[in-house]
Amino acid sequence: STIVPIIEGEALIARSIADFEEVIALLAYRCTVTVYVSRGEARWVSPQRTVDMAKGDLLIHNLENSRCQLVAENDFMMFAICVSSAFTRQFAQSIRISWNIRQALVSNALFHLSSEDRRSVNENLEILLLKSQCPDYPQRTRILKHLLYILSVEILLHLSRYIQNSNNEVPN
Repeated sequence: STIVPIIEGEALIARSIADFEEVIALLAYRCTVTVYVSRGEARWVSPQRTVDMAKGDLLIHNLENSRCQLVAENDFMMFAICVSSAFTRQFAQSIRISWNIRQALVSNALFHLSSEDRRSVNENLEILLLKSQCPDYPQRTRILKHLLYILSVEILLHLSRYIQNSNNEVPN
């Protein structure tokens, strides 16, 4: 298993589908998952809907005890962060989230990130992964929690820009 705990029992990283399934089972299907597709394609199957994902896509889904499946296709690679409901509540209380973002997150959204946004998300994911794999050091949990907060805020900023750009598009 290559599951990487960020905060024991609250936030974990999975890089493969097998690890992803193990992580959501560890969190008892009461978690929010963020799946970033770094290569290939996949299909996300949930009771609400099925979503096709490709490189550069970012899916945010609140499992709410529902069973979902991630099916890999075409040389799929991913980076998934799964956080407990308790962590999500604590994070949400620490920042203000706009109504549009809150609605997008509630609807379990899929976002197609621009190349600039992908680069930024990749950099932050790699820093988080690198730091989370370091042996114990003073204040490790606190540092990782803040790195995860930073990554989460950055993703929310990208989503906000994505939603704003989508709202500004003129229908054909």
